[in-house]
Amino acid sequence: MTNIKVSQIAFVLKKYSSKNRMRITRRKFIISSLLASVGVAIIDAFWLEKFFIETNKIYLYDTSPGDEHIKIVQISDLHLQSVNYQLEQMVKKINRLKPDLIVFTGDAIDKAKNHTVLVEFLQLIDKTIPKVAILGNWEYWSGLSFNDLSEIYAKHNINLLVNQNIQFNLRNKTIGITGIDDYLGGKPNFEKAIIGLPQCDYHIVWTPK
Repeated sequence: MTNIKVSQIAFVLKKYSSKNRMRITRRKFIISSLLASVGVAIIDAFWLEKFFIETNKIYLYDTSPGDEHIKIVQISDLHLQSVNYQLEQMVKKINRLKPDLIVFTGDAIDKAKNHTVLVEFLQLIDKTIPKVAILGNWEYWSGLSFNDLSEIYAKHNINLLVNQNIQFNLRNKTIGITGIDDYLGGKPNFEKAIIGLPQCDYHIVWTPK
């Protein structure tokens, strides 16, 4: 895969829970630590990542905030229950940033009934910005049909890529974007995903975490 010179990959969203403070004995601490080490993966998948928003800005190569390079915003693990103040402020930041591309990398919702919340959230984002999306395990587990989700994304200028690729012309460069299906709920197939991929200056492959 050819690396793309990207000045900003921002707004990678992850959720973490706060830790309650309480007094415990040394024995309880050891037992709690052992239980935590066994269950951390399950907890992270089903609970921890549903709480707080974390924003990261990453500059590749020797770029700096003032450089004029391709800007990509990645949005992941929203687990939308409602469109709260924090999400509204985040979208305002994204719209002000005017990225060249927005990529949704899975787990936007975890319940089919929350598809209306997804619509509400997507309506806040500048529709003129090119966007792509891939599926996470929670899209599959939510019960929302693939056709319904595809229709929601299409109405908001989002190309849903499931073992598929698409090409964009961004800042006089051709950028190939390949989206791989989720490893838990879907059927990832890289060979299928790159079929028909045209010659491009750069190629980025997106997979669920």
